Amino acid sequence: MREHTLPIFIIGSIVALIAFIIWLVWYMAKRRREAWMAVADQLGFEYHRQDPGVLAEFGFFKLFNQGRARKAYNVLRGRTREGQVTLGDYRYTTGHGKHQQVHVQSICILRSKDIHLPHCFLRKQMRVFDFLGKLFGGQDINFDEDPEFSKAFVLQGADELATRQTFHAEARQLFLRFRGQPVQFECLNDCILFHRGRTIKPEKARDLLEEVTQILHLWA
Repeated sequence: MREHTLPIFIIGSIVALIAFIIWLVWYMAKRRREAWMAVADQLGFEYHRQDPGVLAEFGFFKLFNQGRARKAYNVLRGRTREGQVTLGDYRYTTGHGKHQQVHVQSICILRSKDIHLPHCFLRKQMRVFDFLGKLFGGQDINFDEDPEFSKAFVLQGADELATRQTFHAEARQLFLRFRGQPVQFECLNDCILFHRGRTIKPEKARDLLEEVTQILHLWA
């Protein structure tokens, strides 16, 4: 009898564990939604559980053209003195099979009539990967007068001269505070996008917005 009950017990335990994991994922997502909704109330912003309009409105950004299964969710929209703000979580998938990877980050986009910037993209430099990339023609705009910045980040731009002018000494100094962190920054015309390469606690959304506002003031 015991020989028959043991497999049943094991199967039952596995089913119970899977059910618990599913519940835990649902519960954590629910808690996160509620936290984002609370932040929306504090900031006077609108909350959207899902917002496909983010991809439609800001599809010119490199981030929104990577991978597949792209999704903006827990999105907050509102206005500050600087302009239109879009805050929230964003995810996309790369790779297939055992190499599949889901990338999730909390993003902040600020659209302001006070700026008009060229298309620039900045991220943390990955030494080996980017060294190989350069061998195959990958772009990385460096500053001879600022080797510290050039070693810390990969900077790309469709117009190299305009990109260099955009990343003046004060801008480079500000971004150095993010040295070693997986941040990404992108700008085009009246929009800037920034994220830390990971999700943040919704309670820290105000800090993220403040960082992006400081970046905006480099040019506004």
